[in-house]
Amino acid sequence: MIGRVHAVSDREVLIAPMENSACFGCMKKCRAGRFLAAAANPEKLPLSPGQVVETVNSPPGLLLQGLAVFLPLAAGFLAGFFLIRGIFPAAGEGARAAAGALGLFLGGILTILSRRRYPVRETNRITRIIRGAV
Repeated sequence: MIGRVHAVSDREVLIAPMENSACFGCMKKCRAGRFLAAAANPEKLPLSPGQVVETVNSPPGLLLQGLAVFLPLAAGFLAGFFLIRGIFPAAGEGARAAAGALGLFLGGILTILSRRRYPVRETNRITRIIRGAV
């Protein structure tokens, strides 16, 4: 991601993304300037507000974020699909599919609520300064 440094503290750097082609969910917030991403500065680069920097995500962090999003969805679908048969033994394929869809929906709600309550810490790391303060 490429973004402009908004604020610098000892623990993290807040960055306003300029444009991130890999971002789907929050792109509107990014372009409107309403979203600030946190990033670490492990190389202790001399940063100040206004600089344009490049960040990268750590692969383990991306894996954990992906699992946090998709596991509740898959678990909800499978639970609904297979548990309906235990509750209603005469349930047909249509009822099992409907229960799976309901489980998928509930898994999505669980994902949204858990991400709001326990946001995943950003795994961004600043790799280089592209240009100084504008």
